[in-house]
Amino acid sequence: WTQLSLPIKLGGLGIRKVTDIALPAFVALTFGVHNLVNLICPSLDKATVHFEEEAKEIWKELNRLSIPTIPSYQRNWDIIKTQLIIDNTFNFDSLAETARLRALEHSEFGTYLQAIETLIDNNSFRVCDALRIDSPVCRPYNCICGTPVGVNGMHGLHLETFSPLSKEAQDLVHMIGTNLNQISGDSRSK
Repeated sequence: WTQLSLPIKLGGLGIRKVTDIALPAFVALTFGVHNLVNLICPSLDKATVHFEEEAKEIWKELNRLSIPTIPSYQRNWDIIKTQLIIDNTFNFDSLAETARLRALEHSEFGTYLQAIETLIDNNSFRVCDALRIDSPVCRPYNCICGTPVGVNGMHGLHLETFSPLSKEAQDLVHMIGTNLNQISGDSRSK
């Protein structure tokens, strides 16, 4: 659930927890309204937002005294909070898990999640999300080459089973190419 609640650009699905965004939103708001309040009511003291000081103290306790350089933008506060969540939560033992999370941080990786309409069918979308958050993709089974495949579904094609010029390999490549052409709508390579 923690990885799901991260922003898309940091490897999550963008389903944010209210507890993670409420404090950054409030603190950014308090910094952002000071100039407006002083413009409307110059006679008021700068610290007129209720619970502003309490929120700043809570922030300092929870986030190692980090305050962003431009405090009026919620994004700057949110970056500090999410980086702290990543540092405290994700301590991977395997290089594959570390590589997966680092790959998810690239902006291009989550583009399909930000599209309003997607041409990806439901099952492909489910598999993409499962691989993204490292949840089970399939039931364990034995491949035709004899290798057991776990719940993560990761098992490459072996040349011992499919020779590069075999009919099965050609059919597989043709099927993948056809599906990619249908998804992208590109018919030039047919």
